[in-house]
Amino acid sequence: MKDPVCGIEIGDKGEITTYNGKLYRVCSAGCRRAFEKNPEQFLEKDIK
Repeated sequence: MKDPVCGIEIGDKGEITTYNGKLYRVCSAGCRRAFEKNPEQFLEKDIK
C-alpha cells in the first residue's frame, strides 16, 4: 500500500484517516494532516 501523500510504500503500518467513508493509510501524522487538509489534491494522483 502506498501513502497517497508522499508515495512511499507503507504496507499495513502508519496512521489511518477517512474521506467520503473510505479508509486511507498514511505513513505519519504529518502526512495525515496534509491529507485531511486537502484530500482531493492527493486523490487526483491516483486517477492519472
